[in-house]
Amino acid sequence: MKMIKNNKKIDICNYLEILLGLLVIVQAIKKGGFYISDMNYIILFTLLITISIVIIKMKKKEFKVNMGFFLLLCMSIAYMLPVIFNKFADKESAMWEALKYFEMSAIYLVVINSNNKRKYNTVLIILGVVVGALGIDGLANRYLSGFLKIFNSGYLSTYLERLSGTVQYANTCAIILMVAYLLSLNVIAKVICSVKENYNMKNLVKYKYITSTSGFLLLCLLLTQSRVPIILTLIGTIVVIAKEKSNNRPIYFLVTVISYVISMIFANIIDMQIYNDFYWIYFITILYLFTLVIIFNILLSRVIMNVKVWYKLDNPKGLISKKGVIIVILAFGIYVLLALTITVPITVSSNSKNVYIEKSIDVGKDELEDVVVSVKEIQENSKYTVEVYEIDSLNISHLALKFDDSSSEKGNFKASYRTSEYADSLYFKIECKEGKVQLEKISVNGKNIKLNYVLIPSIVMYRFEEKVIGSISNTARIEYIKDAIKIFKTSPFIGRGGEAFRYLYKDFQESNYTSTEVHSSFVQILIESGIIGEIFIISFVVYTLLKGKNGIFKIIFILFTIHSMFDLNFSYAVSTMIFAMISGAMTEEYEVKIDEIK
Repeated sequence: MKMIKNNKKIDICNYLEILLGLLVIVQAIKKGGFYISDMNYIILFTLLITISIVIIKMKKKEFKVNMGFFLLLCMSIAYMLPVIFNKFADKESAMWEALKYFEMSAIYLVVINSNNKRKYNTVLIILGVVVGALGIDGLANRYLSGFLKIFNSGYLSTYLERLSGTVQYANTCAIILMVAYLLSLNVIAKVICSVKENYNMKNLVKYKYITSTSGFLLLCLLLTQSRVPIILTLIGTIVVIAKEKSNNRPIYFLVTVISYVISMIFANIIDMQIYNDFYWIYFITILYLFTLVIIFNILLSRVIMNVKVWYKLDNPKGLISKKGVIIVILAFGIYVLLALTITVPITVSSNSKNVYIEKSIDVGKDELEDVVVSVKEIQENSKYTVEVYEIDSLNISHLALKFDDSSSEKGNFKASYRTSEYADSLYFKIECKEGKVQLEKISVNGKNIKLNYVLIPSIVMYRFEEKVIGSISNTARIEYIKDAIKIFKTSPFIGRGGEAFRYLYKDFQESNYTSTEVHSSFVQILIESGIIGEIFIISFVVYTLLKGKNGIFKIIFILFTIHSMFDLNFSYAVSTMIFAMISGAMTEEYEVKIDEIK
């Protein structure tokens, strides 16, 4: 017998790209690459991988470049100009920020030369799962801190009330989860098609895992409590569903709506357990995933097969059944109405790990406020205190009122006082030192404040109830930008180098705040690399939007860019790596082989 030779060649570049994906995940674990020590060797390995792929591709005459790569490369060079002309705020930081953006251009180059850009779907979804899993109740901080310290990894702080993972900044963590979630939605659409075409065990297993993964990502996103990323994710979800084929859209819509509803309910349950024994959070998360599996695999799989629920049987074009759509929309509308209406008292006990509940309420400046608080003792002789703080525009708190169990009549507190001219909102805090109590009512000037929502995450609702314009967070960021413009004027063309705001803002600030970042990536780039660097990054964004392939990555690119305008995404190396992958995955046409350039 003749031996049949396997002529299939090993694609080394494919394995190198997988290794690059693992580096992105490692970077997320190492605090997202916020500090130099968290990204040094990762940048080195990334560049080595890039060089290897470039050499292999050039030998095969498959190496391609485009204008986007040159724009990113020029941007990294622009970051070196403050070092060359001695205008840097800190030399080491300036050089490392230049390297970070050089790394971004290198990853972009790798992705546009990839023969299979779909692998970056998988990489970014896995990244989101890892970030979310390490963020659920600070899993890494509670159990893996010793192991993570070996790699100089871990948490920047122990603030665990908002899910933030090892990135330790909830908004950036939320953007990572948003990217992963929207990519998972795109995969779900393809899996639904495969199940409808071929109802077999293999496709059902794919369906089970991707719907559970997508739900977990959405749950973690809600637990970050990040308003803008949650809104952007909702917008992205609507766009993704709208772009789906009409004959798949109804079941796709149903899957997504159910996932959102279940995720909101369980996110609220987990949020209520944040102040109690942590093991309940893991139990609830497992129960949540189990619930998704049951609903999606038993109910929805049958719906997929029984398409007559959604389509008119006598219509060859498969138009959407109006009755089916109306039923789903009405059901969802009823859920939203109930979710915004049904509330229950907040329970606090002495066994809670973090024994305080926070609720901010807008007030008028220098006005008389009537405050009423009602507390019910679940256990007799409970010891508790209720404190009311004023919060100013820079998020600085001042104690205004304080009650305790000995200064009330059957748990009812009433007081009138005049707020200061600096007050923007009131902040309530209840602490139980012994026993168990319920916070039943908070009223300001006769207006009852909703406390604990049942069908929607309470803390997310609290944050959405704040004013979008003029909120504490936005007011502080305006101050950051004002001072950043002052720094920009000291070197408008070439900037002051990486981390310029961190080292210079105290020389220009007029308000009393502490911040190392401008909280706007594009303003940050402006003061660090000047007008020159800003031109290159804006040109790259415009080029990518005009030349990039339409699809899920383009939707994510737009949402990511919008959020970067108002937050510090690019301050994390993991975010610049993700941005490079998203941008590179959009390319299909407009690539030029290097041997074609004369």
